[in-house]
Amino acid sequence: MTTALDEVGNTVTTATQVTYSQDWSSYNRAQVEEKDTFMALLADLCSGIPQPPQANGRPRLPLSDMVFAATFERVWRERS
Repeated sequence: MTTALDEVGNTVTTATQVTYSQDWSSYNRAQVEEKDTFMALLADLCSGIPQPPQANGRPRLPLSDMVFAATFERVWRERS
C-alpha cells in the first residue's frame, strides 16, 4: 500500500499487489521429503510414550506403535 496526498490535501491510499518469486527446486524437494521427515518426527515423539504394565493375557502391541499408526493414518488421510 502506498499513501500520498492529493491536490486538496486529502490522504489517498492505493493498494498494489505484491508478487514473490518461488524457489521451485526447494519447494519440490520439500514436498518429496515431507512424508519421510514427518514420519521421523512422529516416531521420535512417540518413542517417549511409556508402556503400561500388563498382568495377564495376550501380549499387547507397544502403545507407542499404536499411537504412531493412528496419528500417521489420520494426518495422511486428511492431506489427501
